[in-house]
Amino acid sequence: MKHRGFTLIELVVVIIVLGILAATAMPKFLNLQDDAEKATLRGFAGALKGGLNILGSKHGVDGQPEILIIDKYIFSFMSQYKSEIRSNPFTRHTPDCMAIWNKNTTGITASDIPTDGTLLTKIETSSNSNPDLETIRCNYAYKDIGSVLYTPESNSICVQFTGEIESEVCKL
Repeated sequence: MKHRGFTLIELVVVIIVLGILAATAMPKFLNLQDDAEKATLRGFAGALKGGLNILGSKHGVDGQPEILIIDKYIFSFMSQYKSEIRSNPFTRHTPDCMAIWNKNTTGITASDIPTDGTLLTKIETSSNSNPDLETIRCNYAYKDIGSVLYTPESNSICVQFTGEIESEVCKL
């Protein structure tokens, strides 16, 4: 009578080999997760830029008013200190930053209280004693991955990842 099957030693060897393969593949998998989170943040920045372009176009089509009301959101296009109408929304307050994000993007909400599924939103200002020269930017922080930074003065958007040196483009 012939027996077919694996011996206990063969099964143990196969389990050990599979364990070694899993241990070597795990760091690669974890690195891909970080890359996916960074790609998500870049996608958010692209969505915000596209939304702001559409908002600017609507502002132009409507005759460049000082304020533009869309749904429940009020967007100011008047620079408060330089008394000029801008082509992009201008802000000096965190709720305005949240409105800019929440109207122009979908999938994640900007909030001033961090919770799961939201971006922590805050205002940052450059240090300048003259308010006319002060630069404002909206900082939309995503988990502990990084931030999308929107500077209304220059209508620029950049991505800053946590732990990386701030690029010249992102500096205030």
